[in-house]
Amino acid sequence: MIYTTQRLIEANYINAQVQYAGDEVHNFYISSLTWEGHQFLDNIRDNGVWIKSKDIASRFSSVSISMLSSIASNVIAQIIKKQIGY
Repeated sequence: MIYTTQRLIEANYINAQVQYAGDEVHNFYISSLTWEGHQFLDNIRDNGVWIKSKDIASRFSSVSISMLSSIASNVIAQIIKKQIGY
């Protein structure tokens, strides 16, 4: 959890404070999602978008959260294009 929390802080998906005791993490507090964190969750909130995004991402051996967010955005864009007839 500590490693993931630190990476999410670095990627600007969450606001959090990490407390160290020497060279080790002693405690951490997650206070909120950032704008980017909310955008990611909004992109994958719809179950159909999430399923399609996971299907696309599963074709690759490794996919970052930012890439998964991009995939979800593109899935949503395709759904919108179909709805408005493009």
